[in-house]
Amino acid sequence: MSRFLKSLSASLILALAFSSSANAWWRIDYAAKLRLMHDGELYVNANSYFAISTDELTNPVQVGDKVAVINSGGVIDKIITVTESTDLSNVYAASLPESGGVKYTDQDGVVRIDAINQGDIVSVATPTGTVTLNDKVDLTQPSGVNPSPEPTSTPIPDSNSSTITAVTVSQDNSTSITVTPPVAQEGTSVSVQVVTDGRSHTSVGTDNAGTPVTVTSVPANSNVTVQTTVVDNSTGASTVTQNPVVTTPAAPVTPVTPARDETVDKATITQPAVTSQNEGSNGHRSANIAVPEIPNFNPATTNVQLVIRDKTGATTAMGLGGEGGVVTVDWLSPNESYEITVVIRDLGTGRETSIAGNRLP
Repeated sequence: MSRFLKSLSASLILALAFSSSANAWWRIDYAAKLRLMHDGELYVNANSYFAISTDELTNPVQVGDKVAVINSGGVIDKIITVTESTDLSNVYAASLPESGGVKYTDQDGVVRIDAINQGDIVSVATPTGTVTLNDKVDLTQPSGVNPSPEPTSTPIPDSNSSTITAVTVSQDNSTSITVTPPVAQEGTSVSVQVVTDGRSHTSVGTDNAGTPVTVTSVPANSNVTVQTTVVDNSTGASTVTQNPVVTTPAAPVTPVTPARDETVDKATITQPAVTSQNEGSNGHRSANIAVPEIPNFNPATTNVQLVIRDKTGATTAMGLGGEGGVVTVDWLSPNESYEITVVIRDLGTGRETSIAGNRLP
């Protein structure tokens, strides 16, 4: 079966009369992990798993819709807002629900929302069962009525989620997001991450007392994911809670001279590398990681972080200087593997260059 190509142009959007279908829906896919593991396809772990009807992939979208751009394989690559110039040819795309997620009732009978965000995994409901979104899926098949309709009442935020209190544009046209994180329970620590386009990732530690934090230099006119990571300090286990995407306002673009050359940085800066591992404190594992020297480093124009990400997507970032050397991480799980990456951010342009090392086994 040939792949369905959802093509979109300004003229097509304006020509098509949008008609909502009762068979266009999203639902939480509780069986996704087991199904993907059984099929040998769980190559990416996600915070959330969803199933969608084929109608969600075939219905035309409108200018102004928030749309999940989905890779073959089902991973949401990014969430965009459709404009008259948006081209969605050669990709899968599905409009997000108005709420930005799927509502459900938890075990205590409380209505919550599972937010749809970058990095989540989407499968397709067909008449013969739920399958991974790929080139072989026949999108001409009807999915039928949603077997798990959402609750109708207003969802209550999870106690581990952060509250977005402000999205502002400063006089220099830079965009900032202010977030109030949850108060850390005894024995835990809280950090906040802001993710844009599924790639740019900024992590901010908190004082664990619920004091608001502000993340600066966020891209304007973008759909941004705010997530909260709560780490159990004794076990290293992480709980990640995501908010529905928030759209940052458009801001006038002021030409900025880049402080760094991404091509040169990728060609000349060495990868981070694990030099040794040992038993850490409280049963954890520690690792010594050699981080590279950053040429022409200026803290006023460049930010450098060592980013450590586990298979669930939980991320810890450590600020670095430009001198290079060896840093010690002492909180690693003895059985977990991690991705290690040095992220160099040009503070003038907001662009990031990622230098990935080998996985930390």
